[in-house]
Amino acid sequence: MRTLIRWLFHWLSAFFWSKRFRITSVIASSFALQAFACAYGTEGDLECYDSKRFLDIGMISMSKIDSVQLFLNGRRVCADKMNSDRGMIACRDSSVRNHVSRLATSDEIPDNCTPQKGVEGYWDCLEPSDYLEWKFDGDIKNCESTEEYPMWFSLSCSVGGRSDSIDVSSSKLSMNVFIGGQETKVETGLSVSGGTHITIVPESDTTKWFSYSDSPVLGDMYRFRASSSRRGCFEGYCVTSSDNVHGDYCYEE
Repeated sequence: MRTLIRWLFHWLSAFFWSKRFRITSVIASSFALQAFACAYGTEGDLECYDSKRFLDIGMISMSKIDSVQLFLNGRRVCADKMNSDRGMIACRDSSVRNHVSRLATSDEIPDNCTPQKGVEGYWDCLEPSDYLEWKFDGDIKNCESTEEYPMWFSLSCSVGGRSDSIDVSSSKLSMNVFIGGQETKVETGLSVSGGTHITIVPESDTTKWFSYSDSPVLGDMYRFRASSSRRGCFEGYCVTSSDNVHGDYCYEE
């Protein structure tokens, strides 16, 4: 079966984040791998398409999402991808400690700190992470949820492309959302189009979500961005959009 290479990189990125690679090295490696794949192919030639032929849609919530039924112009899309068993969780990993440089404020060195080598007057301290990481549902044993660092549940999919007959040039977005056994039908009346990332957030979670200057999730795998444009709220759910900056989508021949 032909595979959309882009999603392979997404899942590989999730694995690397779970192993706590540095953000700079992973992002560089991810983009380098994707550029190489689109240019040279892997196990055969690749056929690449402009991102404007694709529409990314995702939902993120502080409550576990049972499922989401998405519709473009009344036609259901992503039927096999927007269920809880396909979701991921963004959380703060209590086991992660980062090296942080701190100005020495006394002669007594705090726990988890050492004098910084070559820089007088500073400590090198191991402190809890200040970001969230994407986790698979079965890999959350070290996840913690606090008011400052809540857990976020997400579902996401991509519409369009070579084998998808759905027109993403301009479509009306509607959805049925299932959370906690409750169904909510949402008619947004919004026109959405390819080349964008659509993020859906429960209105009750927007105060926290929009308090972030950018995505709080390390790697921002699904391109959730708190700084994206707000399109409006409908039946308790708010919709935002941002430009797709991911480049070409490539299929293996």
